[in-house]
Amino acid sequence: MEEFAKPFYLSQEWRAARAAYLSAAGYLCERCLKKGYISTATIVHHRIHLTPENIKDPAMRTGWKNLEALCWSCHE
Repeated sequence: MEEFAKPFYLSQEWRAARAAYLSAAGYLCERCLKKGYISTATIVHHRIHLTPENIKDPAMRTGWKNLEALCWSCHE
């Protein structure tokens, strides 16, 4: 985790967004599903990575279009 992003990733805002997104995704890895596999998602990934320039943009931080539910293997 990048130093500039620590306060965000430790915030209630991120915890709530992460929990809501995982629940909406049925706790299933979106990349595995596209390949026809079923894997449990434990990570919510930002499709466009957060940077010091975009971290204050709510659409980038917690907008569902920028989030993806992933299993550990797909995230790595």
